[in-house]
Amino acid sequence: QLKADFEENVFFNPNRSAIEWASANIGQIEYTLSPLWNSIRLRRDGYAEALLQGYFQELLFNALKYRDIVQDVWIRTDFSDDKIDDTTWLIAKWENPFDDKKTIQLGTGKGLEGIENDIRMLNLDGEKPARTLEIQKNAGLFNVTIHFRNDLFVPNPPIETDREKLAKVLSKERAKK
Repeated sequence: QLKADFEENVFFNPNRSAIEWASANIGQIEYTLSPLWNSIRLRRDGYAEALLQGYFQELLFNALKYRDIVQDVWIRTDFSDDKIDDTTWLIAKWENPFDDKKTIQLGTGKGLEGIENDIRMLNLDGEKPARTLEIQKNAGLFNVTIHFRNDLFVPNPPIETDREKLAKVLSKERAKK
């Protein structure tokens, strides 16, 4: 029922964020966002948005399914970047506490396997092996790290917020007319 509610109130509703929905329905989400991640914008209803939403939805529902309900924080995400071998990588790390009593073997692993296959194809760079997805289970924490090549995304140009500079530009434009 939560999945249907998420799809109705977040996936198909541009006015509510997944973080707002989760905080109201599940538990706290902690996240960090690097300036490079923050500079990226996705075209609504575009292919990149659909892929990322699908990946993130899979990771969120896995975290929900195996969640340790005694923990206040449901999931931590760290959206960072790093330069490795002359390639800038956008890195999405997902960490959630899980209940050791719930067997992780309940899942088929097909969702994460599908994400890994997609990422491998997207990150291909000539003969270099593609960075993809890393999974770790340690001391009650489940971690999934996904690497995206930076050039898969187009940075959004900065918005001029200095009103004085904007006023000068506008007055120059008016003077030309």
